[in-house]
Amino acid sequence: SAVVIQGGIHGIAACMLLHSSNPDTLLLCINALLVLSREEQNLVLMASEHIPSIIKTVQEKNSDEEELLKRCSELLSKLSEGETESRVKIHHRVFAVLFVGVLQLLMDAVEEARRDQEQLPKFPEFAALMSYLCKGASDAAVVDNNNNKQCWEKLEVSSCNYRKSRLTDGDPSTYWESSGRSGSHWIRLHMNEGLVIKSLCISVNKMDSSYMPQTVTVQGGSSTEDAIDLNSVLIPVHFTGEYEVLSNIKVYYAVIIIKIKKCHSAGIDVRVRG
Repeated sequence: SAVVIQGGIHGIAACMLLHSSNPDTLLLCINALLVLSREEQNLVLMASEHIPSIIKTVQEKNSDEEELLKRCSELLSKLSEGETESRVKIHHRVFAVLFVGVLQLLMDAVEEARRDQEQLPKFPEFAALMSYLCKGASDAAVVDNNNNKQCWEKLEVSSCNYRKSRLTDGDPSTYWESSGRSGSHWIRLHMNEGLVIKSLCISVNKMDSSYMPQTVTVQGGSSTEDAIDLNSVLIPVHFTGEYEVLSNIKVYYAVIIIKIKKCHSAGIDVRVRG
């Protein structure tokens, strides 16, 4: 079946990466892939497993192995023929549709059991599936200040909107400073669809003194109207760095609100550095 073949291709790819400097092993792997490449659908599976990029790595590390280079070039030529790239996109799209369909069936079963107040059917695969979904969502959209990759669609603040870019510039020497009455300050994140938070931190500096957050509450919901309290923390006055305010949330919240309830030394406005 396609699943078995894809598993085999994945195994060959892993073997090539593991033995990327062993010409004999690599030649066996390339020959196996060439046999599989006789079927068009297998070319799509190979491209999906990033075989072309792996082959290029093999070529770079084994530039003096003529036979291996020849077979690599032959396989690359096959992978680049026609519209393999567009077929890969179709393959991913079809897989996504099928996956959503399966997930919907599972969620329908959960909802039916809840509505009828019955015990859920025991599907061992269901717990594993949800675990991988949560892990995948949190791993797939990690904030990286180096390339400004974001896990949210929109960021809002309670005041001084022109300073909010300082929350995401990756520079601990800059900060967003609010303006308003004590306890009225917040940062609101409109999250990317399906993302489940693994860890959420805010960056603070003890040198901010009365501007430094002390009591922080994090809320989550499908909108600002139905947001509920998820966690509350007290940040020590001597702390400088990234302080975790939320971790290991099991479900998706479309909106996350970080509320600064109180500052140290009875401060009114707040400074958050990231």
